[in-house]
Amino acid sequence: MQQTIDAPASLPTTVLVAHFLMKRCQARMVLFTAGPARAMSPIAAVTIAVSGISGISPFELVRRTFIPMFVAAVTTTITSLIVN
Repeated sequence: MQQTIDAPASLPTTVLVAHFLMKRCQARMVLFTAGPARAMSPIAAVTIAVSGISGISPFELVRRTFIPMFVAAVTTTITSLIVN
């Protein structure tokens, strides 16, 4: 699959490469942060399944696990910025 760059062709090559790398960095950051953020949702399938097994409401489960999941989201965001 070929990726395209949506920048003007009149820009120097170094600027085009920087633009392309910036877009990849942003995409990776969104992908890494989406996992923990998705699990924080009270309507996610995994949240509903776990809350059903444990016998508590999905909102109570999210309330209890919000701080660790928020730390995980921040950590993965920072890690994705460092890795690039």
